[in-house]
Amino acid sequence: MVFIPRYFWNCDEGIGYGTTVVCFWLNIYYIVVLAWALVYLFFALKSLFEGTQLPWATCTNTWNTPACRDFHSTNNLSVPGGRTMDEGLEGVIPTDSSSEFWKLVYRIQGMSSGVDDVTELRWELAIALLIAWLLVYAIIWKGIRSSGKVVYFTATFPYVMLVALLIRGVTLPGASEGIKYYLYPNFSRLGDSQVWLEAGTQIFFSYAVALGCMMALGSYNPFQNDFVKQAVFVAAINSGTSIFAGFVIFSVLGFMAHTLQLPVSEVVSQGPGLVFEAYPRALAEMPGSPIWASLFFFMILLVGIDSQFVGVEGFMTAVTDRFPRAFRGRRQILLTFTCLVSFLIGLLLVTDGGIYLFQVFDYYSASGLVLLFLCMLEAITIGWVYGSRKMSRDIHRMVGVTSAWRRALDIWLRACFTLFTPLLSFAVLMFTIVEFGPLKMGEYVFPAWGNGLGWFFILSSVLFVPGYFIYSVVRAPGNTFMKLISSAFISF
Repeated sequence: MVFIPRYFWNCDEGIGYGTTVVCFWLNIYYIVVLAWALVYLFFALKSLFEGTQLPWATCTNTWNTPACRDFHSTNNLSVPGGRTMDEGLEGVIPTDSSSEFWKLVYRIQGMSSGVDDVTELRWELAIALLIAWLLVYAIIWKGIRSSGKVVYFTATFPYVMLVALLIRGVTLPGASEGIKYYLYPNFSRLGDSQVWLEAGTQIFFSYAVALGCMMALGSYNPFQNDFVKQAVFVAAINSGTSIFAGFVIFSVLGFMAHTLQLPVSEVVSQGPGLVFEAYPRALAEMPGSPIWASLFFFMILLVGIDSQFVGVEGFMTAVTDRFPRAFRGRRQILLTFTCLVSFLIGLLLVTDGGIYLFQVFDYYSASGLVLLFLCMLEAITIGWVYGSRKMSRDIHRMVGVTSAWRRALDIWLRACFTLFTPLLSFAVLMFTIVEFGPLKMGEYVFPAWGNGLGWFFILSSVLFVPGYFIYSVVRAPGNTFMKLISSAFISF
């Protein structure tokens, strides 16, 4: 940013404000997933120390319904008291015990009648949410130095667990069917806009694109840091980890399908259900299941905390860099205020109707729709307004060009900034807008005000772009507006 002409950056600063707002909303609702993981981890550790079965492995718990199906037995319904289908339960649609435990977590959040029924606070999840925020606060309260040390463990231990789970998974019967299902995709789904939206959202979250987190953390590096090599390394590790984790997940899902004598497609869930319903069900089938479940959810907790404190650190860096006079020497105060406000707003997500509010946050506030729009603008800004040649010269000043592959990479980056990224982002964005519809959760259709709240989340970040542009032009003296327009064509 230090090389961008000041008269342009004043107008383009709205993109930075927009990404900061997205990061703020994301920090509020993403940490609720950590609260869910803490609940599962608590029950897994409880089973481990008490030497009992995992609570989602049986139908003998107080919360189980008459329709509960013990998935150790694929023929009968198994409910508290030893009743079966033959004892007056004809016509009952069976549900397995893992699904009922996941619904218990929902019930801890309430599963009320809808998004307009936000009443009682669920203290179990509220405590878990508080613990999660305290962990994040403890990690980053000293700044990048303390979080940088913690990440050595939180980033490496999940790989140890992935390797262990893969070794265990591929040795289970039916694992090959799960891996085959993973490696042979259904290409007909490419015509579904939701697939593109979810894929784009996953990539954006995975690489922290359009969230400002990478730029915030990168700002702590020295000027001549070889960020090009680091960017290539991060991209390769990131995608490689995703592919590797797919083998871990689907080998175990294949085993579960084999055990239940069902096709793999019928045991695969999407979204949170994969981590908190399908995979725990498979873990419960494994010998020593409490140990594996404890390690798995501890891994989920570490991965989630990694993402969460990076998001909070990105937000903190953006605010302190933008307002240095106000927050110089007051970083801990700002951090405390940010965590406290985020926690208090997040309490709405652990009420009776909290799961519905969570869906509104997830579908609108940091969705692929918003991130695609901001990413497209960022690429256009760098490639066409600031100029890809200027950006290339800036990169040369920082890292130099010492080999043929780096020169080739330089050409590729310029092509991405000016052509590929804007066009691809625009195409997927248009495809998503055309197919974009009101939010639904199963059979529940969100009311108009619920979708209106979602559009407030979208506009709260997107409107900063044109809003700050107009604000800068109005405040600027002379013919600055014409200078901005002309620079967009001259700089390239």
